[in-house]
Amino acid sequence: MVLHSAGMRAGQACMLLLSILGGIIVIGGLGAASNQCDEHAYGLLRDLGDPNRTPDPDIATGLGTAALNHIQPFTAYTHFPDGRSAHDCGIHLSLDWWLVAYEIFTFIYGMAAVFNEFFHNKFSVMTIFSMKIMLATLITSVYVKLAYTIGGGDHSDIDMGQYTRTGAAGGIVILVANYIFLILFGTEEAPSVQEQEASVEIQK
Repeated sequence: MVLHSAGMRAGQACMLLLSILGGIIVIGGLGAASNQCDEHAYGLLRDLGDPNRTPDPDIATGLGTAALNHIQPFTAYTHFPDGRSAHDCGIHLSLDWWLVAYEIFTFIYGMAAVFNEFFHNKFSVMTIFSMKIMLATLITSVYVKLAYTIGGGDHSDIDMGQYTRTGAAGGIVILVANYIFLILFGTEEAPSVQEQEASVEIQK
């Protein structure tokens, strides 16, 4: 397969780098959200299960919203105030990290497709990256909903709200970068030297 022009390849590579940067932002947000479960969920569950204790309202709001509005809700907080529910909280949030794992794969494959003729196949690239866009859209929508539910669309001092906003921001960066990458990759490739010579011969 014929590769794109040097300038077009540089633009495609920049979009892939921007996408992997978005993945790093996602790791920061989702990692902090998962850690929030590990550090505070057990204490919150203990306080919710004891009428003599008053749970921290910020932590209760953050973890409670995450539990009820995640793509796969984990609502055991008020029913089973034990460490298992805290563990489930961290597990559910950390499962979203597989978006980043897929991001690493598509970055490597994308770079190979941009600079190596063997991997330069529009059908394969469009299919694989369309799957990533669908996955990123799904996960980003979940974290946008979490952030708005916690903060009401405004700045929130609740930690979980800030972490979910960070994860959503990283997802948006991934989406924008990949849309632009597919637009650039879908353009016509630069004609090969043989094609150029044949065109000159025909004109003569």
